Amino acid sequence: MADGGKDPPIDLKQFVTKDELRESLKNVVRRKELERLVTKESLDNTRGLRKWLNANWVGVVVAFIALLTSIYWSSETQKHARLSVRPHISFGFYANADGAGWARTISGLGPAIINVFEVTVDGTPVQTWDELMIKFGINPSTTKANFVIPTPGTHLLPSATATRWLLWIGSPLEAKAALVKNSNRVQIKLAYCSLYDECWERSMTELEPIRVAKRTPKVTFGASQGWKDTHSIDK
Repeated sequence: MADGGKDPPIDLKQFVTKDELRESLKNVVRRKELERLVTKESLDNTRGLRKWLNANWVGVVVAFIALLTSIYWSSETQKHARLSVRPHISFGFYANADGAGWARTISGLGPAIINVFEVTVDGTPVQTWDELMIKFGINPSTTKANFVIPTPGTHLLPSATATRWLLWIGSPLEAKAALVKNSNRVQIKLAYCSLYDECWERSMTELEPIRVAKRTPKVTFGASQGWKDTHSIDK
């Protein structure tokens, strides 16, 4: 160690040349300039946006209100479309000089897609109209009866003649009287859906349909084997 313990001066020339040092300084200057330009552009953009918002705030508010209004009316339009095609089904028991039985009516613009049809007597499910008549002491083979079985998947369409008989007994008089006498023991339920898969359950004890979840269609009611044998086209 020389000069009273002081380190000798470092000669930068041993490490870099003048050209390398000059190029390095230029790079530093370029980097600083680039950072300044980026910062200035960012500030200019922010100031420009604020200036534009200050000058056009009324238009921004109006556009925002228009967007909200459009969303609201779009929702209302969809709601109106659903209500427009919602089917309405009701049941009733009728009796007159010509006979007695249950009928269903359908109204609304859209079809009712049958999901499930169920009939019970005293709370116990029956599988056919013949089974129901037998419980009331009515002989199906000697009774003049017309009936309909709403099958799952069937589309019930509203029409000018929207009333359809589910079961109608015309004769003999004793069969009609037995049906009238026992009609309050019968419960009919029909689950149906609209084209939008909104589903309801209708029964004879409810004033209005009850909104329900869509169920897997299943057959719980059909024609008896006796009726099939009697009306077979192979006979």
